[in-house]
Parts: sequence; C-alpha cells; structure tokens
Amino acid sequence: MPEKRRIEDMEKNKLIEAKKGERKILCSKKESEILTKKDVCISSDSESDISKQEDRASELEETRILKPIADTDLIGINDFVLVKFLKKNIVSHYVGRVEAVYGSIDFDVQFLRKKDGQSSTSKDSKSFFYPDVKDTSQISQNEIVAKLPLPDIDGTTLRTASQITFNVDMSNYIVK
Repeated sequence: MPEKRRIEDMEKNKLIEAKKGERKILCSKKESEILTKKDVCISSDSESDISKQEDRASELEETRILKPIADTDLIGINDFVLVKFLKKNIVSHYVGRVEAVYGSIDFDVQFLRKKDGQSSTSKDSKSFFYPDVKDTSQISQNEIVAKLPLPDIDGTTLRTASQITFNVDMSNYIVK
C-alpha cells in the first residue's frame, strides 16, 4: 500500500510541475499589443525572464514607427496630429491638437512647441508643450501627415506636467 501511494504522489507532482510551466498570466493591454502571435506571456519563478520580456516590450514600444495617415483614419476633436507646412521650399512639421472639425476635411488645430534645446535625434525630441500665446490655424486634411497616439503627460508638478511626450519615432520628419 505505501508503494502505491508513493507512485500516486509522484504522478501528482509531475502533473503539478507540468502545470506550473504551462500557467499563463494576463498581460497588460500595451504588452499584448506589442507581443507577436508566436510570443506568449508565461509566468515563471525567475524574475529575470519577466524582466527580459519587459525590456523587449519596452524596446518595441519605444521604437514604434509613425505611420502615414490613411483616408480611412478618422480625425476627431482632441486628436493629436503631425502637420506638414511648406515654407520657402523647406518642409517643416508641427505637432498639434485638433480643436474643431469642419466637414471632415478642414480642421482648427492648436500647435505645440518642441521643448527647447532638443535636436531631432535626441531622446527628448518627443517632448512638447503648449506655448503661452495660443497658436491655432485652420488646415485641410491633405496637410496632415499622421495621426499621433495618445500622449504621455510627464511630471508631477504644474510646470513639468505641461510637457507632453509621444512614444513614436518622428526622426524621419523635421519637427519644430
């Protein structure tokens, strides 16, 4: 009888160990969007596996490439957009927030300014702020290059909370 019980205990332990390796944990929405179909978020006892997955997910998130806007993309009030301006044969791009929509082809946009001292290649080149004097303009849909994702509001103080950061790569554009 003790031999039979020992064998049953060994089989139970094998099943428990097998289930530990297969146990899945819920991933946050951002992680699940970043992971490919082959990737699965599996829990493990070692924290190094989890930190490696988080590092890879954060790298993928940081290098998100800005996609040009398609005709099917709807732009609404409070959406952030990248707008192209041609001035003296030089193309410049500005980040703005849509304040009003006129017939889905014309927009009132309030523009943001890039944080001082940033080159287009610096890591902080994704940070913007609203200027003291409101800068608005009416633009048409063909001047909009891309619809930006929702920004991150940085900081905990009033001064630093006014900084708006977009987690997209805008290095292909001359953003001012």
